[in-house]
Amino acid sequence: MNKCFYRNVLMGVVVAALTVMTVPAWSETIAEFADGLTNTAVDGYVGMAGGGWAGPWVEGKSTTGAPTATVTVPTINPLNDQVNDNYLNVQVTGSTTGTKFFSTMRDYKGTPGVDVTNPYTIDFKYRVNETLTGSSTFTSIDDRYQIFDTTGATSVGATASWYIGCYGGAGSYVDADMVGKWLLYDGGGHDVPSVTTMLLARQVNTGITVTAGTIYDMHVAVDPTDYTYDVTISSGGTELYNSLTANGGAYAGGLGWRTSASTSPGILGFLGNTTATDDTRKFSVDSIRIVPEPSTLWMVILGGMVLAGVRRRRG
Repeated sequence: MNKCFYRNVLMGVVVAALTVMTVPAWSETIAEFADGLTNTAVDGYVGMAGGGWAGPWVEGKSTTGAPTATVTVPTINPLNDQVNDNYLNVQVTGSTTGTKFFSTMRDYKGTPGVDVTNPYTIDFKYRVNETLTGSSTFTSIDDRYQIFDTTGATSVGATASWYIGCYGGAGSYVDADMVGKWLLYDGGGHDVPSVTTMLLARQVNTGITVTAGTIYDMHVAVDPTDYTYDVTISSGGTELYNSLTANGGAYAGGLGWRTSASTSPGILGFLGNTTATDDTRKFSVDSIRIVPEPSTLWMVILGGMVLAGVRRRRG
């Protein structure tokens, strides 16, 4: 009887492992821009649906007096040359009508795709390509870089779950010590109603001064079961910030989502915001990987073990 049990367990592990390997919903969702500028291959820009992506990259911008945006997939000065030299490069030039934004976003909750009801992680490389310190064009709270997850809005709003941002000046929701540094947002999660404006009290200062040319490795762990997220920022293999241990452990339980929605938005976005015609936001992105947490995978394996055992008994 024991031999039969262990044989069933072994069969279950094999079946579950094969299931994990053959069902795309449990594989990595990747954007390395290996296919360059194209809409006929998945791993390109704007790309197409597939590989866990629900569709291609989608651009959004201010509707009146929109800024000029140039999006390329160059190979010179890559962010990650271990896989390929291609990466996404975005340049946003301001317009005559003042504060304007441009964003590029992609939906990863497609079928097959990431199960946004269970924990998962998002990793990517990010680089700002303009000098911010002492800049005469990065001086306002509306001069900004933002990385976020939202429901389809073209900028960080009340529908966003998490965000990472950098601002050129102080204002109602950014104080002087936060200017030019990577900021996070503790929105309070599902138990706090969404608000249309950012709140200074909920900004989290990582203390990392954003430096032109520095490649930042961003790691975001999203937990839709308790509406929280954690962020780790590294560079060159050195950890610069970990939200679980930094700030005196104030966010050891996780940073709360900004949205009060019950499900993860599932759309990853990158934004540049300008305030004048001589403003130019420049940033690069590469090596995007969105994967389910190992614990989620083990639940699938356990389910496979049980299923195989049941089938064995019935046989």
